[in-house]
Amino acid sequence: MIEALRLQPTSVALTGQNRVLLTQVAVGLAGHLNPEFLWFDIRDHRSQAPPWQLALESDLSSTRLHLIDVPEMRLDSEGADRESAGTVFNPPAAPSPGLLDDLSRIPESIRRAALTGEPDGVPKVILLTNAERASAAFDASSGSLRPYIEALNQLGVTVLVTACSRPRENKHDLDLLLRVEGPRDDARGPATVVCEGVRTVGRFPSVPPGATYSPSAFIHP
Repeated sequence: MIEALRLQPTSVALTGQNRVLLTQVAVGLAGHLNPEFLWFDIRDHRSQAPPWQLALESDLSSTRLHLIDVPEMRLDSEGADRESAGTVFNPPAAPSPGLLDDLSRIPESIRRAALTGEPDGVPKVILLTNAERASAAFDASSGSLRPYIEALNQLGVTVLVTACSRPRENKHDLDLLLRVEGPRDDARGPATVVCEGVRTVGRFPSVPPGATYSPSAFIHP
């Protein structure tokens, strides 16, 4: 799976009921795809990350850790951050129609990170955790997230998104859908990572729907 995801910029949705295990798997996968991945955590700016998350963050430099406050995730013309309206974008040589408009509606901190490409051509990896915390800020319907994902992919960015509890229909907008099955909440016990679906048939021939993996294949020791 990891080699298949490294081939080109793509997107992965990770869902599950156990926030600790889900985040551990997502952080591990991001690290395998690009050791210099950037982590954006969605939470109220007044809250602190729990101890288990701080342990995961301890190996990352402060420049790779970012907090996204819930209001920043409003992906519409009214809620989008306009502080950098004068930012000069450097899109691909032949950007798709609407690319700049879609980028302008992505939270400023994510947009800024995406516009700084990797020097060696390896896809940049952006991990966005706890997306369900901002569920009221954007449309849940299938297709609603696809323009933003494609805009980031055009800039050479692979996007990983986690959602705990009940995922919404827009999870299918990402290229690969993984479900982390196991004990609920922060309990310990047997767990499995299941490929729930692939958006485009044949995109990842080595990762068929129904394929199962051990969480240890992703989590760094």
